Amino acid sequence: MRYAVYFLIVALAFSCKKPERKSRVMFYGPQGSLDEVIEGSVSFVRSADRLSGTLKFRASKAIHCALEYWHEGIATSPIQKDCEPEATANIEEAITGLVPEESYTFKIFVWSEGEALDPNKYFIVKEKDLNEDFTTAQMFVARMVIPQFSVDLIQHQLDKPQSITAIRKSLEVPLGCKTGPLDHAHPYLFAKRPIEISSVGTSGFAQGAATVHPRDDGRLQLSYDSIQPDQTWGWSLVYQAKNLAFTSATPGYFKGIFLETSEGETKLGPEARSLAKNSLETSHAQASPLKLRFDLSRVYPTSFTAITLEKVDGKDAAHCIFSSDAKSYTFDPAVLSKLTKGTYTLTAVHESHLLRARAEEKFPTWLISAQDYRFTKLVLN
Repeated sequence: MRYAVYFLIVALAFSCKKPERKSRVMFYGPQGSLDEVIEGSVSFVRSADRLSGTLKFRASKAIHCALEYWHEGIATSPIQKDCEPEATANIEEAITGLVPEESYTFKIFVWSEGEALDPNKYFIVKEKDLNEDFTTAQMFVARMVIPQFSVDLIQHQLDKPQSITAIRKSLEVPLGCKTGPLDHAHPYLFAKRPIEISSVGTSGFAQGAATVHPRDDGRLQLSYDSIQPDQTWGWSLVYQAKNLAFTSATPGYFKGIFLETSEGETKLGPEARSLAKNSLETSHAQASPLKLRFDLSRVYPTSFTAITLEKVDGKDAAHCIFSSDAKSYTFDPAVLSKLTKGTYTLTAVHESHLLRARAEEKFPTWLISAQDYRFTKLVLN
């Protein structure tokens, strides 16, 4: 293909100047028409603080364009932007409000003067992952449990250096339904003493300051009073006698969840996160479908959602794990039929993971994991 697409990485905070990197480009729709329209190269250049950038390309004639763009945390809800209203052959669009640590994908629609936007006529430009070749032997893990309003901070030493790609792969879980309780353990929760960061504070999404964990086992613990869904998550810390800071996208969590049983629909609101406040109870005929539908704040490639059914006497259980890009899930009737009748605790769990790494010696790798859950009592009959 004759087009070259370039992405210039300009220095992150606390980093030196990085060399030019190429973005990947793919063409979709009536490619022949695009061959006639797009000339030369397409570039996206970030500002020094990586909060904004400029998308540029040239056309063989005056055209109109529109954009959709996203990072992995908002892939299901891309940002939309119209280009300048006047048709032009020199496209230069300013993109603002970017998350510095994220790599973005741009879907660019183009059409000629006098035509209408064709949803099948577009091309895609992807920023190259900043750290796809980066390896690390240790990382700091922030383990957030949203209903408990807390974040545990752990320094995890790997058995051997691993790439960011390999770490992401290790966070994947097998999908499907099984009888028995959910047996899933986070792979990176072994603390190394003493933890080598201090003065950890957060702002925005969940604001707080870390203190020594009550167990004093090499961990720190950060507490917060509430979450601010519309804000990014700012982090500051001291590491190796240097003040560092970074910004993270927000983790995934349940915005809403509904349980559909043979008796009707039950909303599992925020009160269903607390066992003390949870008084919901419904019945369900095992021969009928058991369905949950939900709305998630973010969907990441390494995130998953699970449903567990555990009998209150502990003698019977089943669970299903499924991809988080689904908006609803129906519990497998074949699995339900294997359970004995009685009262169960139904729990819906969502877990998401974000990796933050910079290919520089003085900046530690971070894994931000978050778990949210809702539950209710369910009588199978």
